[in-house]
Amino acid sequence: MTYAKQNTTQNYFQTDNLCCMNQKITIKDCYYVCANCGTIISKIIKNYPKGNFSQYERNTRRQNEKVFTPVGPRTIFKAYRDGNGNTLSPDSHRKFRRLAKINRGLRTSLERNLWIALPKFNILKKKLQVPDYVSEEAYKIYLESVKERITLGRGIENVLAASFYTAIKIYKIPRSVEEITKAAQITKKDLIKTFSAINQEILPLINLQLKVISSRKYVIRFNKELKLSMECLKEALQLINRCKQNGMRTSGKDPKGYAAAAIYMCAKEVNDPRTQKEICEVSSISEVTLRNRIKDLQLFS
Repeated sequence: MTYAKQNTTQNYFQTDNLCCMNQKITIKDCYYVCANCGTIISKIIKNYPKGNFSQYERNTRRQNEKVFTPVGPRTIFKAYRDGNGNTLSPDSHRKFRRLAKINRGLRTSLERNLWIALPKFNILKKKLQVPDYVSEEAYKIYLESVKERITLGRGIENVLAASFYTAIKIYKIPRSVEEITKAAQITKKDLIKTFSAINQEILPLINLQLKVISSRKYVIRFNKELKLSMECLKEALQLINRCKQNGMRTSGKDPKGYAAAAIYMCAKEVNDPRTQKEICEVSSISEVTLRNRIKDLQLFS
């Protein structure tokens, strides 16, 4: 065999570098080889991804695999054998069981809290059906709350629910307080108190701010839950925009009320009416609030 000088693997397809008249390139033993004359064209060079990272990339990239469980005991003995499969003597077995017990007792208060809170966190996440990025933000808020001892004097369920409610407000997800309290099985008073503590003490530490959820998002959600038409949705959005342009002030008032009132009025206009009771059950407001918001929309429409 003879070796041909090639700079890249693309050059051997050019007519100027043909090794024979009937060139046929194949791969054999990590080389490009002509199957007709046996000439070795070049080595196969793999383009592997960049292996060295900058300091910024090493600090910001996520770790895809867990080295160990974040909470709970690190030492677990399930049988009378060691990691290599050898049988432990009774004395050794008693010794390592005692060491494992000591290790479990050396956990910090943070680990003990998370050991109890994480199962409840996953259950609440499943009930609320929020996106993953919202649940990740809620976990970050809860972890910071535990470190700052917000949990002292408050139940774990209260802090978990308030963390989810804060994350929902940050990402402007249209969810009501009543939904959170129903899923977490706590009172509205406890949720609001814990939410206020997190808003004042935790959010400035992690550089996050709450955002106001507009009534437009609630209109879209209520229209879907009531199974109304797209025409009703379009009319309700236009009604709210028209009232705001005419000078209606919504500050200090629950946006769910204006959304429910717009849905109620526009559902009548498109001949697909819903009762006040049906709309109030979906929007978690009272019928008195609904009628007051209807008067406001009629005044500025």
